[in-house]
Amino acid sequence: MQKELIHQAMLMFDTADKWNSFLELSSSKDEIRNQWYQKMKTLVTKRFCEEDVVNGWSFSSWNSWDFRWYLTEFGRESFCIWMFGNRIGLWVNPNVFNSQKITELLNTDTYSIVMSVFRPDEVFSGDWKLVEYGNFDFDSPFNGHFDNDKLGWFAGNESEKFSDQLLEKVNKIRKNENITGLFADLNRIAKK
Repeated sequence: MQKELIHQAMLMFDTADKWNSFLELSSSKDEIRNQWYQKMKTLVTKRFCEEDVVNGWSFSSWNSWDFRWYLTEFGRESFCIWMFGNRIGLWVNPNVFNSQKITELLNTDTYSIVMSVFRPDEVFSGDWKLVEYGNFDFDSPFNGHFDNDKLGWFAGNESEKFSDQLLEKVNKIRKNENITGLFADLNRIAKK
């Protein structure tokens, strides 16, 4: 299959101009992807800063694809929700909070429920306590396993659907009083 695809591509690039156009376009891949994420970022920022504000929670975004939701009382570097490209998870800045203490507490019966909010693709990897990779649904063969590039197309072309799914994921935490209370406890206990 791969050989056939390569052969078809070789036939398609039958002039130097076509080949050079392809090279120019492919060298712009990251910029195109980032512009798609930027489109989604605008929508997500509006949603979380204007339309779906939750008392006690703040939202910040930077770069093309970084989003963070955190308890206002403890600040942006606290134990929080961070989406970075295709990954969303629970993170803490170890310079401001005791990351190891949070890990220990998340392993107790009292706090382990916090670990059920996302699919556990990666658990307790340094300052990331829980990470879910590419778990979005767009009726695509990549459902549940999107990489940054494949997810980028949906960020720009199905921004509403992407934003809806993100809102649903984050609100499992922000709108759940019990989990929000546990987040506050973890931050209070682990503050340096």
